[in-house]
Amino acid sequence: MRLAALLLAGFALAQTPLAPLAGAAPPVTPAPASPAAAEVPAASRLAIDPAELIGPPSGPPLSGEALRAQTHVVAKLLRCPVCQGLSVADSPSESALAMKAEVQDLVALGYDTEQVIAYFEASYGEFIRLEPKFEGVNVFVWAAPVLLVVLGGAWVIGSVSLAGRRRAQKDAAAATASSASPTPSDPALAEYLRRVREESR
Repeated sequence: MRLAALLLAGFALAQTPLAPLAGAAPPVTPAPASPAAAEVPAASRLAIDPAELIGPPSGPPLSGEALRAQTHVVAKLLRCPVCQGLSVADSPSESALAMKAEVQDLVALGYDTEQVIAYFEASYGEFIRLEPKFEGVNVFVWAAPVLLVVLGGAWVIGSVSLAGRRRAQKDAAAATASSASPTPSDPALAEYLRRVREESR
């Protein structure tokens, strides 16, 4: 009985929380990270120091909704190196997600659209632009579809017009030949010639 009582007392003592020592500081609960802190660019995500490639940021740092919106705008202009027909904003590939994170870091630091694109052009070349610049050889790329439509339309119109002229010339020649041919006096021969002329038209 005494042993059982001692065991119960020990169990009750173990369940009782210890009171803090006199003069001890109360435990500090860490405050949750703010959204702004979560959006601070991680330097490790930028493979190359942007200041070495594109210089200092030309705009103010962004955060919050403005940062998310501008990141999406810039990511829409960059081509995913894996899904070549999609932009970085639309591609689900890991490469696109990593590039979008870098875009967000650069935009958060204050780099504008052209600076961010120039940062990626240093690694990927002009290929990384989803829409090529309207200069140099790219002018032909932009103008080629319009030029092809114009040339195709001119060829169709010319072909139809030429076929119409040839048909008109043939009909005129047939009419001239018909009117110039003498009508024989033999009715049977005249009927035969008439049928031949009609069949040759």
